[in-house]
Amino acid sequence: MSEDAPEGRPVLELRTAQVTEVRAKERIVTLLVAPYEKPTDNVVYRGQVWRESFARGAFDGIESRAAKIRVNREHRKGNTVGKVVQFHPDAHEGLVAEVRVAPTALGDETLVLAEEDMISPSIGFRINKGSDQELNPRSRPPTRYIRRAFVDHIALVEDPAYDEAGVLAVRESPEFVDAASLPPLNTPRLDEWTAYLASRRAGVAS
Repeated sequence: MSEDAPEGRPVLELRTAQVTEVRAKERIVTLLVAPYEKPTDNVVYRGQVWRESFARGAFDGIESRAAKIRVNREHRKGNTVGKVVQFHPDAHEGLVAEVRVAPTALGDETLVLAEEDMISPSIGFRINKGSDQELNPRSRPPTRYIRRAFVDHIALVEDPAYDEAGVLAVRESPEFVDAASLPPLNTPRLDEWTAYLASRRAGVAS
């Protein structure tokens, strides 16, 4: 799926992937945004159904732009539910993103759906120049190999284009640990200094 772009500007395209992890208490969702070297036949491009895949390294350098990438629902800008806090473009499976979900009604709903594996990530991306992709329109189906792409946004949607896309896992932050249950620390220098201060105070008081 793609959107029309103003003349001279790369077309914005949309692809779905996988939620890999949800840390509910921290409101962090880990997503496999775009699998590498995994062809899918579910892509409509230039009015036809194409077999498409992303090259390993297609998103190298995206980690420097993480804080600028917003996350919405169903590719509707304005239905923002969070933002990317970190990208991992060197993950073996593909482009991985850690997303912080906002504490809003829509954000709360999104966390629940992610935990229940009812939504999947989808990227909006652009191809800036012809050399960033390799096309073979004569093959059946026609094939498209994307060597370089630039992320515009991430959406959480119901129907992914890539079967590998989705929530990878759900994790919560560690439970509170009672300090009384921990073994005592071995701090001889601190103990010596504390004893010295106590003796000084006792001397002043007498």
